[in-house]
This record gives sequence, structure tokens and C-alpha cells, in this order.
Amino acid sequence: GFKSSLRNILLADDGSLHSRAAVDLIADLPHPPDCVVTALRIFTPLQTAEQSAMEEALNVTRNLLAEKGLNVKTEFLLGYPSVKILDYADEHKPDLVVMGAKGLRNALGIPLGGVAMHLLEDGRFPVLIVRAPYKGLKEILLVVDGSTCSDIACNYLGVFPLPGNSEVMVMNVIPPRIT
Repeated sequence: GFKSSLRNILLADDGSLHSRAAVDLIADLPHPPDCVVTALRIFTPLQTAEQSAMEEALNVTRNLLAEKGLNVKTEFLLGYPSVKILDYADEHKPDLVVMGAKGLRNALGIPLGGVAMHLLEDGRFPVLIVRAPYKGLKEILLVVDGSTCSDIACNYLGVFPLPGNSEVMVMNVIPPRIT
């Protein structure tokens, strides 16, 4: 039978174009019937006036995922995104956290948003960051260097449920020798 390590996916949704690309990527993955996607939207105290529009955007995300046949739940929480996402992940232990590369409020020229960088640097949960435009998960580059972290990445990708038409390329990186 079909085995997948992704039964509990946390989507950190901020309503951005990159977040929408993350929704599309999640929908493309093969999922077991018991997989649940939690779409999590955080609003800060300064955004209380935008609360109803943000909640409506979260419902749009839920509907997009549900239309793809996924079990979806939503969480709409007050707080600061990096802290709240990590707190939620600590409590619910997702198999994967998925988010867009940049949020709605990030300055131009920053390759990753601050929240994405915070989650990556934290390192407690596997994080998949998606950038718009998303055109399918066809080519995956796995970069290895022989380290323990590299072994963890290999093992994780080995059980990751990729779409059937995906291709994985492996690149081995060797640090230069200093003479």
C-alpha cells in the first residue's frame, strides 16, 4: 500500500502570492487518506482592523485545499508570526511546515522573508519554502556534503511523497582544500 510520512502538514498562510504557490504545491503531493493540512494564519495586534479580511482569505485557502480532496482545518491566531508558528508546531508536531518565500510586508531584495528565515534557522521542524510562480515539483536538487545534516536531508527526501513525474538530482559539494 501507499506509505507517506506526511500525515500532518502545517501551512503558514499569510495570504501572499508565495503562500498561494505553497497551497498549489501541497495540492500536488500524493497524500494518504488520513493526511490533515492545517492552514494557520497569524494576525498581529496592529492588524486587528484587517481581521475579517484575513479570516476570509484563510477560508479561501481552506476551500482551495478542500477542492483538491484534502482534509483541512484552519487556525486563526493573534500573535507574532515566527513565535506563534513555532509554538503551534511545538504543540502539534507537524511532519512538514510549508510556507511562502516572502510575506506580504517584506522589503524588496530580501530572498527570504524574516519569518521563513526564523523557521529555517530554528531547525526543529522540516520546512518547505515555496516561491511564486509555482510550476510543479518536477526537478529536485538534493545537495549533500557528507555531514550529519546532509544524511538527515537524504533520509527525509527518501520518504517524501513526490509526484510521480518528479526527478531527483544529487549534487555532492566538497569544501576546497586549504594548502
